Amino acid sequence: MKLFAKRTVLLPLSEHDFEDILKMYQEPDSAKFIAPLRTKGEAFFRGFLQQKIISNQEEVGFWVVRHKETNAFIGTGNLNLFSLKDVTHVGCHLSTKFWGNGFGYEVMNRLKHYGIDDLELEAVHGFVEEGHAASKAIMKMGFKLIEQMDAGVVLNNYRYSEKPSKS
Repeated sequence: MKLFAKRTVLLPLSEHDFEDILKMYQEPDSAKFIAPLRTKGEAFFRGFLQQKIISNQEEVGFWVVRHKETNAFIGTGNLNLFSLKDVTHVGCHLSTKFWGNGFGYEVMNRLKHYGIDDLELEAVHGFVEEGHAASKAIMKMGFKLIEQMDAGVVLNNYRYSEKPSKS
C-alpha cells in the first residue's frame, strides 16, 4: 500500500530502508523531542525497525517517506496504537535536512486523513512533547489539545475528529 501526498509518497517500511533510517536517528537533535529514542543505539533501532515490519504485516502503521520525484529519503511516518492511552496516534520523524520545509505537515495531514477517511477511525491523536514548537504548529491542522500527561516527559495529547467529541 502506498499513500501519496503533494510532494511525497509513503511506503510500508522494508529492510532496504534501514540504513537511511539509522542515519536519520544518528543526526544531531534527531530525537530531541522523542524521549523513548534519545539514548538508544543501533542494536535497539534495528530491533525496533524489525518489530515495525512484523507489525506492518497485520496492518500497515509505519511508513517510510520519500520524495515523489527524486525518491530521496525524507523520514518516517506512523499511524498506530499509542499504548499508554489505547488510542491511534499519528507522528512523523524527518531527517533534519528536511525540517522547516512543510514536509511534516504534509505527511501528518496525509496520515490523519488516511485514518479518518480510509480506516474510518473516530479520532486520531497526536502526542507532542512540551517544548516542541514545530510539532505543536502542525497540530493546528484541526487537532484540539485535550490534555497534558506525564509519560516521563510532559506530553500534550491532541485529538482530531471530523465528528463531535463524545467527551
